[in-house]
Amino acid sequence: MKDVETIERKTTLMLGWALATGVRNVLFPLYEKQPAQGTLSSDMQIYHDMFILKQKTGLPELENASVEEIENLFKGLNPRMVARTHTLTPDYDDGENWTVRISQWREDTMLLMEQYAEALVKPDKDKL
Repeated sequence: MKDVETIERKTTLMLGWALATGVRNVLFPLYEKQPAQGTLSSDMQIYHDMFILKQKTGLPELENASVEEIENLFKGLNPRMVARTHTLTPDYDDGENWTVRISQWREDTMLLMEQYAEALVKPDKDKL
C-alpha cells in the first residue's frame, strides 16, 4: 500500500510542476511585454483578476450594479490592507520615507480599485 501512496505523491508533484511550468512559459511572457505603469497593474492583469473573481465567486454579470457601488465595495476593503501592511514591514530606521511610500501605495491601490470596478461592471469588449 505504501508504494501506491509514493506513486500518487510523485504523480501529484509531476502534475504540479507541469502546470507551474506551463503558466510560467505562457503567461509570464505576456505580462513582461506590457509597458510598465509604475506600481499599477496592466489592463491584462486587471482583466485576468476580474475573470478569476467572477469564476471563483459565481458573481452574475452585475447588470444592476454601478461602477461606483463596486468601487466603494473594493475601497471598503482597503483600510484593512493598510493596517496589515503597517504591521508586516514597518521601517524603523526611516519612518518618514516609509510613511510616504505607504501613502503612495494607498493612492495607487485606490486607483487600482477604480480600474477593477470598471473592468468588472463595464468591461471593454476589446480587452476581454
